[in-house]
Amino acid sequence: MKSRAIDAAANRSREAALQLELLEKDIRRGVSALERGDFVEIDDEGLDTLLDELVSLPAPKR
Repeated sequence: MKSRAIDAAANRSREAALQLELLEKDIRRGVSALERGDFVEIDDEGLDTLLDELVSLPAPKR
């Protein structure tokens, strides 16, 4: 019979693997966007404004 600790460790391992998979997908999308030239260059002031706007947005749903 497996212990609860082993089950919990296995669950954490599966969750970590899923998080890594999602991160890899996000990275691939970002690299693809950069390769397509799909980005905007902004100065320091523009970056501050953009970050302020992003903080106020709801988190995206996956």
